[in-house]
Amino acid sequence: MQEVMAGEKTVEAAAFEIGVSERHAYRILARVRDAGAFGIAHGNRGKPSPFRISAEIRSELLNLRKGVYLGFNDRHFTDALNEEEGLKIGRESVRKILREGGISTTRKVKKRRHRRRRPPMERFGELLQGDGSDHDWLEGRGPRLTLIHFVDDATEAVKETV
Repeated sequence: MQEVMAGEKTVEAAAFEIGVSERHAYRILARVRDAGAFGIAHGNRGKPSPFRISAEIRSELLNLRKGVYLGFNDRHFTDALNEEEGLKIGRESVRKILREGGISTTRKVKKRRHRRRRPPMERFGELLQGDGSDHDWLEGRGPRLTLIHFVDDATEAVKETV
């Protein structure tokens, strides 16, 4: 925007460079002319969110969890707050407030293994794994063929036939 104000660059070129529309580039230019480089920053920067949960409600929530709702997990505690106490707070917000207040989950969730590998069979021929692939392997120079692939589970020996 300094280059635009100095006459070295057009607003259209600056808009393309910073990845905004030409109309928005004019808005940014006006803010830079009014407030200098600080005009680029959003107007709400540094201000608390208007949707922030107040300190009183946070402390009330922590007291309820330590007292009446002792032993509740996060989801049931959130449901109880919504139904019994009339506090409409999301589960994730409740979870964050509880963790900031030093209250951990009631039960640790075990991390489960995604998959377990099956041990291979002990003897040759006990389990054969097969797959077939129908394709124009000869690229039109002959009949359409099916490649059949077998693998022995115990020895991983491969047998292919066409």
